[in-house]
Amino acid sequence: MSDTVKFSLKKKCIVVPIEQEDASIVEYEVRRASGEAIESYLDENSDRIVTSVGDDGKIQIKQIKTYKCMFVSLLKHCLWVGEKKMTAAEIAKFPYDVQKGLFEEAQTINGLNEAGAEEAKN
Repeated sequence: MSDTVKFSLKKKCIVVPIEQEDASIVEYEVRRASGEAIESYLDENSDRIVTSVGDDGKIQIKQIKTYKCMFVSLLKHCLWVGEKKMTAAEIAKFPYDVQKGLFEEAQTINGLNEAGAEEAKN
């Protein structure tokens, strides 16, 4: 008996309303990025961290060499307003807490953290 593995190419996104300076609300979308975009993100960040493999076989971050543009490097591949992808320069102007929150959502939707990896299995 064989198991069937299913994947979907349907667009996945998380809608994130963000209040602007003028009190208006803009709905941003954190979208699932292409494989090519994620590979580019991972390659761009490969020199940023030092890792090791723990006794449990999981990769552990030992040192982060630089935090510069850490959040922007992923968000530039998957943060949209309508049909316009946000640029790195635009995202870099967001406050730290906004960047961090969007980054966490981007990691999850793209399967780059434990929550995202679990979701991808289901």
